[in-house]
Amino acid sequence: MAVYHVELRQFPHNFSRFNLSEGELNEVLIPWARKEWVELGERKWNPHEARLRVIEGEREIPLERLSMGRGWRVAEREGREVTGRVVEAARALGVAGSQGVAHTPGAAREGSPPGAPSPPGAPWGAVTAEALGLELLGLLGAGELPLRRAWELAGARDPGLAPSAALGLAEAAVSSLLRTALIVLVRRDSPEGEGGPIGPEEIGPALARIESWAGPVAPAGAGGLAEAGPAEADEQSRSGIWLRRA
Repeated sequence: MAVYHVELRQFPHNFSRFNLSEGELNEVLIPWARKEWVELGERKWNPHEARLRVIEGEREIPLERLSMGRGWRVAEREGREVTGRVVEAARALGVAGSQGVAHTPGAAREGSPPGAPSPPGAPWGAVTAEALGLELLGLLGAGELPLRRAWELAGARDPGLAPSAALGLAEAAVSSLLRTALIVLVRRDSPEGEGGPIGPEEIGPALARIESWAGPVAPAGAGGLAEAGPAEADEQSRSGIWLRRA
């Protein structure tokens, strides 16, 4: 699993944090992309004046290698800089989140074009939807994820959410990624994975169907959805609707 290392510089100060998870990184990225002050290392950093760098690594850096000011050199040597990519993704999600998204599959879509902004009123904060979107992007990498994985992640982020609210949060995250052209939906019509990208006119109806989100195995806590048996799950796991980076 990838880890992230962050450096903030604003003369005469600089501060580094290492071995951050995706969620911990999002706590810095989302306000930074909004040009809001970021509190880190007992200081507040102004995005208009400070410089941010983000390094992605494949594994955590042991504590003994972070001592005596060596940590950032180790991070640079063993990782890769992803500052532009992750900040741009956070900024794009922030723009989409500020427009409002539907919080129930199919809600506010009557008479509206697919992917159109919906009135606000979702039972979660916009930051949560943005953070979930960034987490999905990180998990996607160069591969694909079934759409139901977004629902599972939403429930895992806040176990106190009702299944319907977790589903709404998942749709908010996926919708914002689609509107900013960071991902596409792919329909696989058979276990062999045949099929292709879903067209813009099909996105709304696809997200409105509960079957699109359920997948072969229901997300934990999504009462009323039966789990598939092992043989059926294996057959269906490569079919259905998937997420892919654009």
